[in-house]
Amino acid sequence: MTLQSEQLALAVEKVRNFESLVEQGHIPKTQLRDSQQLKLDSQVRVQNSKRQQIQLQNQLGKLTQQKTQLPLEWQSRKSDLVSNLSDIEQRIIEISGRREYAIKAPISGRLAALQISEGQTLNTQSPLVAILPEGTELLAELFLPTRAAGFIAVDQNVLLRYGAFPYQHYGLHKGKVFSVAQVILTPSELPIPVALNEPVYRVKVRLENQNVAAFGKKVPLQAGMLLDADIVLEKRTLGQWLFEPVYGLRGKL
Repeated sequence: MTLQSEQLALAVEKVRNFESLVEQGHIPKTQLRDSQQLKLDSQVRVQNSKRQQIQLQNQLGKLTQQKTQLPLEWQSRKSDLVSNLSDIEQRIIEISGRREYAIKAPISGRLAALQISEGQTLNTQSPLVAILPEGTELLAELFLPTRAAGFIAVDQNVLLRYGAFPYQHYGLHKGKVFSVAQVILTPSELPIPVALNEPVYRVKVRLENQNVAAFGKKVPLQAGMLLDADIVLEKRTLGQWLFEPVYGLRGKL
């Protein structure tokens, strides 16, 4: 830039000298025009150089600003990464906590009606397990259609067949009617997975035994086991069975 300015100054001085010489008639006007052209060329070069200088200064300013901002941007980016890492670690802790969670039973007893298995997705609306307090007596619940409930009474004998212990191998099991509900249940109100299409009464039966003899040992019954039953309505002698038609005939007279 300095060299070009000096060249421009020399060109200007040369033009002034040539103008004086032309006026005095010592040189032709063509030489003056040549010197003027050189002057214009020098001015153009100087202007271009100034423009380039301004552009370079602007670029330098931007680079300087970027250099100043780089540490701030890096620090901001670093803070974001640290925050994201902290969030991920917190999520890992939460997920680990959900995967393994210890619940202490409020009472002593034994597990019954275990309704979950390993790997199963849990439903917060459904119980996972039932605990029977020590000394708890299991009762059988029967759901009796309303059309068959007319002659059912407390203390009637009941013969039970447990679904988990086929009666062909383990026989029938005894019980007694303990209570008969006075309010019917609709099929949608039943607490067991059995398909019924008519209203029923809930009948509770006290079991004669709380276990089943199997393979030379006593296997405890578990809450939630399914069963079916026959309620013994009455006992008759052989003579009563033989003369039942006569009794029936008498009843019609």
